[in-house]
Amino acid sequence: MTSIKPTELPLLNTIILLASGATVT
Repeated sequence: MTSIKPTELPLLNTIILLASGATVT
């Protein structure tokens, strides 16, 4: 994995949450 910048963490979390929500529904 490439080094993740702290500023990218919230964005990644949002994407993961949206992906999970889309998969569940």
